[in-house]
Amino acid sequence: NMRNMFAGLQSLTDLDVTMFDTTNLTNAQYMFAQCNSLKNLDLYSFKMSKVTNMNYMFYDMLRLESLDISNFDTSSVTTMESMFRSCGSLKTLDVSSFNTSNVTNMTNMFNSMYALESIDLSSFDTSGVSYMESFLAYCTSLKEVNLMNATFANVTNSSNMFQAVTDAITVIVKDQEAQSFIQNKLGEGKGTVIIYTPPADGGTTPDVETTT
Repeated sequence: NMRNMFAGLQSLTDLDVTMFDTTNLTNAQYMFAQCNSLKNLDLYSFKMSKVTNMNYMFYDMLRLESLDISNFDTSSVTTMESMFRSCGSLKTLDVSSFNTSNVTNMTNMFNSMYALESIDLSSFDTSGVSYMESFLAYCTSLKEVNLMNATFANVTNSSNMFQAVTDAITVIVKDQEAQSFIQNKLGEGKGTVIIYTPPADGGTTPDVETTT
């Protein structure tokens, strides 16, 4: 259990955790929360396959500009509430390795990431998620979100999911059901919701079908 391990170390400017053995870690809640002087954090070496709770793991890391979690195995995680909330200086975030098939709670997951410009959530399986309230709220610089594999049939609370995002946001989704769900969450006349279709030429550029 490394819950709260570095939480609240507000003057910490440098942290090397490459030698940490996290093989048996199950709870990472609040682990780096409010380390709000840290600018860089490299967690590539972290073994996370047994972790079930990542709530508030990076909460309020206000000055964080670089976070390497590209090797995270999140296949056992059930809750990611407020995981990156108020990481207000991160412009990019690579969560492409994330396996979210067991996650039920994504409330406030990316809330108040003011500097984030785009995010690729194409690996996200949201079929088991119930809670997505304020999921991307106050991501005021966000221009593009890829949710091409996400489904929302089991979501019971999704209020304020995109609160205060820019009108220019583009969201890529799986199908018409997801399109109407996201458009409803964005609100009338806000943003562009695009259905992903595999590229006809076998390349990587998607053909897109836009909302009319």
